[in-house]
Order: sequence, then C-alpha cells, then structure tokens
Amino acid sequence: SVVANNILFSKRITELQEIFNPQITDHLRKCVKFSQPLMDELKEILVQNKDKLKIDEVEITDYAGNPIDDERKEKIVISEILNEFVNNFNVELPKPASITFCCR
Repeated sequence: SVVANNILFSKRITELQEIFNPQITDHLRKCVKFSQPLMDELKEILVQNKDKLKIDEVEITDYAGNPIDDERKEKIVISEILNEFVNNFNVELPKPASITFCCR
C-alpha cells in the first residue's frame, strides 16, 4: 500500500512538473533577456571565447547594402548567438526518485 501510494504520488508530481516546466522556462528566459548585467556577462564570456566559436564567413550588409566592417560584424554575430542561446534553453525540475521495495 505504501509503495503503491509512493508510485502514484511520484506520477502525480511528474504530471505537475510537465505542466510547470514550460512556464518556468519561459519565465527564466524573460528574466535573462531583461537583465542587462546578466546579458553583458554572457556577452563577455562569448567575446573571451570567440576563437572557440565556429562562425561561417557570411557577408553582412547594412540597410543601404554596404558591407559591414569586421568589428561590427563580430558584435552582431555574438549578439545573435546569445539570443539563440537564450531562446532555446530549457529548464526541467528534477524527477522524483521512484524506488520500489520488494517485500519477501
């Protein structure tokens, strides 16, 4: 009876987490996007590790069609990478441990 109740409780917790995980993910994405100090720190990490990033050499032009210099292109690419990261990370709460005991 106790084991069955624990299994049912674990299943109920897992169902609630499946509802809550997308909501907490969305909330944390918004918190990161609108926290300028955090975004600045993440950009700094990307700038420090830019030699480790694999970036395709693509011609980037401004609105008038003029080519953009390398320094400005680097800032644009780093901003795009950061936005892509923030928009795609997910948060999941830990699943409850489902340990069943065998009675002999």
